[in-house]
This record gives sequence, structure tokens and C-alpha cells, in this order.
Amino acid sequence: MTAPAPLLDKAAVADRLGCSPRLVDKMTAGRVLPFVKVGRLTRFRPEDVERWIQANTAPAVRGPLSRPG
Repeated sequence: MTAPAPLLDKAAVADRLGCSPRLVDKMTAGRVLPFVKVGRLTRFRPEDVERWIQANTAPAVRGPLSRPG
């Protein structure tokens, strides 16, 4: 049995998402991003962050600005 990946802190999640730690705070306060409370600390499961990224990825669509191949 393999050990689960270590939990990420706010700075690591902000780095992964390419945003500020303050935005990560806002996303957790608004319950937008899944998190785990460890005592008073807020931590994130790497698989939850990746799942959230996948769920919030907009598919590319062909629009009026695209040129035919």
C-alpha cells in the first residue's frame, strides 16, 4: 500500500494555480476550492487540486476569431 501524497500548503497551491496566496484564501473562504483543516491550518490534497483544475477547465471551441486550418 502506498502512502498518500503529502498535503500542500497555501503557497504551494497558489504556485500550482499561478495565483496569489490571497486568492487561495478567498477561494477557501468561499468554499470554491476543496481543503482540509488540520487543527488551525488549512491544507490541500494534491489530487483535489488537480481534480478542481480539470473540473474548471473550459474546452477550446472554434469561434469567429479562429482561421480554418
